[in-house]
Amino acid sequence: LAIALTDVQNTSGDEGSQSMNSASAGNAAPNYKKVCPTSCSGWFLASRSQWNNIFTAMGGSTTLRTLFGTVGGSNMMYNSYWSSTSGTTDSRNMFAYGFAGGGWKEGNSTLTAYVRSVFAF
Repeated sequence: LAIALTDVQNTSGDEGSQSMNSASAGNAAPNYKKVCPTSCSGWFLASRSQWNNIFTAMGGSTTLRTLFGTVGGSNMMYNSYWSSTSGTTDSRNMFAYGFAGGGWKEGNSTLTAYVRSVFAF
């Protein structure tokens, strides 16, 4: 997977957090404004498992979070980021990774978190 250099813009037009239902974070990921290679999957919201694979490949979530500023992007916020994985206790919930606490949490999709798109080759 390849990761976008910046967060997806929210409905205010900035790299702010958004809820899964009102701002449609799951739909925002595919509409990321940067061009990706024609032979790729197109932008999408990574699953919990895909994010875990990315963290492992990068040597941890802290390394990943702070890497983007060194390559011309914006570092990921010290907050939560949505995954596309549905909750296990309630179908209205989604999983988000919290960089502040360093772990996954299941939360109601009306809560806000950031979105960072990915694509697959």
